[in-house]
Amino acid sequence: EVVGNGTIKPVGLINRAAGGGDWSYNSLTGAGQQGVDGGSGLNNIGLLVKVWGKATPISSTSFNIDDGSGHALRAVVPDGVSVPGINEFVSVTGISSCELAGSNVHSVVRVRTQADIQ
Repeated sequence: EVVGNGTIKPVGLINRAAGGGDWSYNSLTGAGQQGVDGGSGLNNIGLLVKVWGKATPISSTSFNIDDGSGHALRAVVPDGVSVPGINEFVSVTGISSCELAGSNVHSVVRVRTQADIQ
């Protein structure tokens, strides 16, 4: 039920904090939320976040963001959203998420619209 109105503002993160650690995760039952490999701190999977840094295009649907923290973060864009040019400094708002690559869980930011990349 919608009651009232308002806006949601993103949480600003450095790249190495994206994803975070486990939150009540039980690997035997799958209960809780698994964090990303090497993640620590509060689990932020599913939260609206803002990250920034130098962009490096990977494909037409994703690019890396390097903020100098030692962890390049991949941003994934939906159809119709363009990735920034190489070495372009960007601010990116999106949903903190994760992807399984082999047996490794990597953090990603899922961009919603073109306006989320500035």
